[in-house]
Amino acid sequence: MAVTGVTGVQTAAAGTAGTTSTEKSNVLGQDAFLKLLITQLQNQNPLEPMKDTEFIAQMAQFSALEQMTQVKEEIRGLREDLAAGLEKINETLSGFQGGDVDKGELKAAVDAVNLLGKKVMAQAEDKVIEGIVESVRNLTTVPILLVAGREFNLSSIIKVLT
Repeated sequence: MAVTGVTGVQTAAAGTAGTTSTEKSNVLGQDAFLKLLITQLQNQNPLEPMKDTEFIAQMAQFSALEQMTQVKEEIRGLREDLAAGLEKINETLSGFQGGDVDKGELKAAVDAVNLLGKKVMAQAEDKVIEGIVESVRNLTTVPILLVAGREFNLSSIIKVLT
């Protein structure tokens, strides 16, 4: 379908392009896409209106664009969370001084961290406690795990359930 006499498209594209420093100047934003679609509908030839399939295809493209934008934001958030996690790991590992790292302590620390978020069974004085490993501390000595609100040594974990 040929559309002639479309106005306002340049302004819409220029108004949204470059809204952030990371976007390329030739990429249309969501607002510009909708303005372009509305302008196209307003200026279509009344004798040959836009077909339903074309309209649906353009709306599907818009929906895909919106979903990709959401995925991009989620990935950005995951990247930030990963960076924060790596920073915590680096802080923890800085407790192991240079070549003085005891391989047994390092293995215990890694084993304890690997249990985070997993369901375990831990031996208390007189009973077995079942719960999720919520946190780990003392990675440079004997790791202490927080399970169901109680603290346990790594050696008290008798079974990993999930």
